[in-house]
Amino acid sequence: MKQKYELGFIQNNEIEFKRKVRNLNLVALLDELENTPSINKLAIINEDAITEEIALLLIQTNKFFNVKNGLTEDILYDIAELIMTEYKHYTMYDIGLCLKMAKLGRFGKVYERLDGGVVMDWLVQYEKQRDKTIIRNAEDEHSRTKADTYREKHQWINFNSIR
Repeated sequence: MKQKYELGFIQNNEIEFKRKVRNLNLVALLDELENTPSINKLAIINEDAITEEIALLLIQTNKFFNVKNGLTEDILYDIAELIMTEYKHYTMYDIGLCLKMAKLGRFGKVYERLDGGVVMDWLVQYEKQRDKTIIRNAEDEHSRTKADTYREKHQWINFNSIR
C-alpha cells in the first residue's frame, strides 16, 4: 500500500480503497499499521468526515447483503459512532477488512437481518482474529531474532576454533 490513507480517501478514491482491501489479509494489514493513522487520529482532525467514511463502508456492506431488514440511516451513524469509540485504535483498513471478511462469510451467514448487533459482533470476532495474528507475528519475530542470535554466536565460536 503505497498511498497513505487520508480523510476523504474512501469517498474520493473508492475504487482504490476497495482494491487495497481486496488484496488485504490480517498479516498484510499488520505491515501497514504503522503507516496508517488510527480512527482516533483521524477523528481528531475531522470527526464528521471519519464518521461519514465509516458510514459509507457500512452502506456498501448493507447493499451487498441486500436484506429486507437492513441498516437504516440512523443505525448506520450509530454504528459508526460506536466504532469510533470502541475501536478507535483501528484504521480504516481494519474496518474495510472486517467488512470484507463478513461478506465472505468468515463470521457466519447473514439471514435476512443486518443490524447494529450483527455488525458489532463481526468486529468482536475480527478483533479476536486480529489479536491472534499480532501475537503470532510477535512470537515468530522473537523466534527469528533468537535463532539469528544463536547462529551468530555459533558462527563466532566456529570462527575462533579455526585459528
